[in-house]
Amino acid sequence: MKVLLVCAGGMSTSILMKKMQKYASDSGFDLSIEARGAGDYEDVVKNYEVILLGPQVSYQKDNIAHASGLPVGVIAPDDYAIANCEHIFKLASDLTGEKVPGKPAEKPSAAQADKPAEKPTTTPDAQPADAKPADARSADAKPADAKPDKKAHDPEPEKPSGGFFESGFMRKLQAGGQKVAANKGVSAIIAGMMSMMAIIMVGALFQIVATVGNMSGLATTDSSFYKVCMVPYNMTMGLISVYIAFTVAYYYGKSWDLKPVQCGIMSLAAFVTVAAPSTTYALASGSSLTALDTTALGSIGMFAAIIIALLSVRLSLFMNRHGMVIKMPDSVPQFLQDSFNAIIPMAINLIIWNGLNQLCLTFTTQTIPVIVNVVLGLPLASLTSVPGMIVIFLLATLLWCFGIHGTMVIGIALMSVLLQAVSGNADLVASGQAAVFTPVLLFGALATCGGTGDTLPLAVMCMRSKSEQLRAVGKASIIPGIFNINEPITFGVPIMYNPIMCIPYILTPIATLLLFYVGYMIGFFQPAYVPIVATMPLGVAEFLGSLAWQNIFMPVVSFVAGWFIFMPFFKAYEKQLVAKEAARKQVEAADEEVQAA
Repeated sequence: MKVLLVCAGGMSTSILMKKMQKYASDSGFDLSIEARGAGDYEDVVKNYEVILLGPQVSYQKDNIAHASGLPVGVIAPDDYAIANCEHIFKLASDLTGEKVPGKPAEKPSAAQADKPAEKPTTTPDAQPADAKPADARSADAKPADAKPDKKAHDPEPEKPSGGFFESGFMRKLQAGGQKVAANKGVSAIIAGMMSMMAIIMVGALFQIVATVGNMSGLATTDSSFYKVCMVPYNMTMGLISVYIAFTVAYYYGKSWDLKPVQCGIMSLAAFVTVAAPSTTYALASGSSLTALDTTALGSIGMFAAIIIALLSVRLSLFMNRHGMVIKMPDSVPQFLQDSFNAIIPMAINLIIWNGLNQLCLTFTTQTIPVIVNVVLGLPLASLTSVPGMIVIFLLATLLWCFGIHGTMVIGIALMSVLLQAVSGNADLVASGQAAVFTPVLLFGALATCGGTGDTLPLAVMCMRSKSEQLRAVGKASIIPGIFNINEPITFGVPIMYNPIMCIPYILTPIATLLLFYVGYMIGFFQPAYVPIVATMPLGVAEFLGSLAWQNIFMPVVSFVAGWFIFMPFFKAYEKQLVAKEAARKQVEAADEEVQAA
């Protein structure tokens, strides 16, 4: 069996992949499996025969089915949380018609033994109300001889009949969040940003080496060692907008079945044209020098890079659909066909963007990236205040309560502002000054202790719970939580569509944000000046981002706050589950007595 697992970034599905590999090995059947994020699964999809989605990207089901031409299923949240491989392979089997051998008889695992018959909530495949059915290549398309049990493994979400989640505002929020997250442009931005992780982290590594050398007195900012170490940083973070102009256009063009590399090159050329127009300077020697101003090629130009990437691809799409391209005979090699096909869209894009940029320079003396940064910075300034960050946290956690990856959806709007703040602090530190605090740096409080919602204290509570279900979820969630991966606890408790547990899930990050703010104001916590965007174990990202030992205590502060906030709600929910489990056991005991008689 060939299975492709897809989630938002490929992290939580990587954990599931390891367990599925072990299950397949123990059961004695061949398995080819890989975990990918929703932004890059298309690179390997041809190697697989079925796609299984994590619940957090269930809204992408129809799009992925249409793009891949493969059967697509959504893993049930409770199965996803505790890696119930038997159920997950049954889903894959139903979708492909391929029989999967059962695992050899053995003592039931904790996850299987503790799983209750009655689940409090299930939301494996939430879809917006106006979602259109997939075409013949969707998740329901299966071999003719297969008899899938779709209702058993891919049911409609079971939602509360009234109250919190059924209010008009919450229904609109859910539908809006799903539409935003499933939008091709948003997906391209997310994929483009995530593909920048290696570039950002490598640049950060060299920056850390240079900064540590400077802090220890071994290398001043004027030394050759410091300057050499900062070259990779300047060529990565200093040109971050250049890379984003390419990657966002690459993934956006790919989503429209255009040539992605051609789209990326076209966007890159248009962006560099407006962001770094060449200027010729006369030298004292009588010769001349042509130079590029790189100011807008760093984080300042990120907004413009994204806009140019999206609009240049849309223009290319329009021209391709209306035949406004050079078409070569089929006898011409494909790479030449692609090159000639891109000539007219490339020329039109450069003419339009260069013309607009010249108008901006004429009337404002500023380039498009600088103007865009200022214009978009005005409304974002209110959002990146402390009250604004609270609103952002509220929206992100509410989306998670519907099973939507709210951190990623909200984060794309803040990434540019956050990187600008960190880069500005890096410049201050390099010049011998102290880094400064800006409210956008509080964004880390959203997922500093167990992933979004700061759920690690809840995982510890679950491990010691009187409820069999919660104990099983706690055991499956504790290690991912230490690495700030929250899906097992979010889908296992569950938190989504669970009003009792949603309340502390929303309140804990907000309380953590306020405590962090106090810590910054009294001078204990230190502002970040190294860009750290990877998911890391507790405290590591906080320390590396500032190289300050005090910031290691950020997860500790969050854990303590979360413990007191989650506890009363956890006890109330635990009491409900214990009563249900006791009632279930009584029914099972009565059935056994009847059968024995």
